[in-house]
Amino acid sequence: MGVLSHFVGLGVGSIQVQLDHALANKLRISRIPSIVAIVNGRMHHYGGRWGLYEIRDFIRSLFPTDLIQQVLMSLKHRVTN
Repeated sequence: MGVLSHFVGLGVGSIQVQLDHALANKLRISRIPSIVAIVNGRMHHYGGRWGLYEIRDFIRSLFPTDLIQQVLMSLKHRVTN
C-alpha cells in the first residue's frame, strides 16, 4: 500500500462566528480572523503572523515531518507511470 492509501483526508471549513456562537465557543475562537486546525481530535490554534509562509509553516507543522515528502514522491510516481 502506498502512502496515499493511508492518508484519510484533509477538510477545510469556515464558520460565521456572528451566526454560530456555540460552534465558535466549542472551537475556542476568541478573535476574528482565526485559524484552528483539528488533528486527531486535538485543536491547534494559529497565533503567528498572517503571512503566506508563516501560515504554510503552521500547517506543515501539524503533520509528521516525512509525510509531505512521501506524499509528493508518491504523486510524482503516479504521474510518471
